[in-house]
Formats: sequence, C-alpha cells, structure tokens
Amino acid sequence: MTKKIPETPERKLAGGGDPVWDLPDPFTIDITVTDADVDRLGHTNNAVYLRWCELCAWAHADAVGVGFERWQALDRAMAIRRSELDFLGPSHAGDVIRVANWIVLSDGRLRASRRFQLIRLREGATLLRGELHFVCIEISSGKPRRTPPEFARAYVVLDSVRRALGPATDPRSRAAPGRPGAGSRDGRAG
Repeated sequence: MTKKIPETPERKLAGGGDPVWDLPDPFTIDITVTDADVDRLGHTNNAVYLRWCELCAWAHADAVGVGFERWQALDRAMAIRRSELDFLGPSHAGDVIRVANWIVLSDGRLRASRRFQLIRLREGATLLRGELHFVCIEISSGKPRRTPPEFARAYVVLDSVRRALGPATDPRSRAAPGRPGAGSRDGRAG
C-alpha cells in the first residue's frame, strides 16, 4: 500500500526556491511544453504526461549506468505492467515542467516501482502524481526473467526515500499472509 499524500492543487515555491517535493532527493528533468503537446482542449494532453514520466525514467536509467545499451547487452528490460496516474492540473505551451522520479520499490528479483511528480515551475503547482510498476523481462522473448545483478545494484530505493515512505513500503519487511508480521506494522493482524 502506498503512503497517502495530502491532495493539494498547488505547492507554492518558497521565495522562488526549489519545488516542494513529496519525497526527498528526486531525480529530475525539465521539459518545456510545446504546441505539439497541446490537444484540442487547449492544454497538454494527458498521454504526454505519461510520455514525460517515461523520459524521466530513461534519463534516470542512463544516469545510474543501465541505459538502453546495457538493456540490450543483458537482454533484459524493465517493462511497465501497471500505471497509476492522478492528473491534478493543466499545463500549456511555454510552461516549464520539472518531472521528478524516485525508485520506491525494488525487490532485486523481478519487480520495481517508480513514483513521479510533475510540477509547473512558474508557481510550483503539482500537475501530476503517479506510480509506474515494472517487471523485468527478457527482451528476446518478452517473458518475465530475474533481474540481473547490474539492475539490482542500479535500481535501489534511496535510504532517504525509504525513511520517508516508512517500513510498510519495504518489500523486505513484508511477510506472506498467514506468517508472523503480516497485517499491521507491529506484526498484529488488522
């Protein structure tokens, strides 16, 4: 279960400073909205927000040394299996958007999840919160395969993020149903 973030349509920039992020130590990229990103309704199309999340994830993968070339060499990829996106506000041509992402789950075996937050820099409005859930696959077959050690070392939940999320989000702290520790954080059911 993910930690509930209070719904606030705008997170103001403090004195022109950095955006207020939901989690510490984000990996970020900046994107300027183009006319091609705007749909018939006059704002950025929702599908574009998802594309920006993907661009941020690729930039992060490159930054930690497991970009597409490594994926090809290892015959492995992290494929999206589920997406959860909350669209909180519009953006328009010319707006500068900072896209942030955090690894929030990495079991080192098969699964990983990234959380995203998009902020319009002009006033600090959060436009999107989302999470993408991935599974490691073999590129040549498309079948799920164990995460290679190189991926497991690169796709890690930062300690600062782990602390902010709390122990309930750590896959190492989860017990299987019916085993001690299942249920609440203190191990009692319910």
